[in-house]
Amino acid sequence: MPERDLEHLTPAVIRERRYAGRWTLYTLHNAERPNIDAYINDALHGLADLPAGQTLYMLHDLSSPQVALTPYFRARLGEVADYLKAHHITGYSAVVLPDTLMNRIFAIFAGSFSRRAGVEQRLFTRYDEAATWMERVLQSHSAGV
Repeated sequence: MPERDLEHLTPAVIRERRYAGRWTLYTLHNAERPNIDAYINDALHGLADLPAGQTLYMLHDLSSPQVALTPYFRARLGEVADYLKAHHITGYSAVVLPDTLMNRIFAIFAGSFSRRAGVEQRLFTRYDEAATWMERVLQSHSAGV
């Protein structure tokens, strides 16, 4: 099991870092504005601290039924996409969503986000599958494959 660094940004937002901080996992339990702001602001701060040329590895657990892709949430995610593109950050992102209509709506938005940001993004309905995919990606890049 990789080393873990876990922090509650709010009672509903958890950030976890693994592999010496190379992989960041976020769990969002509800989409109230203070939680969205804590989540997005922390992600932007992490992007700003990413060393030049380092690949981004992130997993976002948005599977809570209390998380919805509101217009405010979409706008804040757009800030992240714009930052990634403006700073030429490349990477991989796994997003865990409930197996609901929200997943289908988010899938449409995710395709647009990936094209806008230049990050490979995959959607999952199970956390374990997302984590396994992300670990494989990270390990393959660590091995130079």
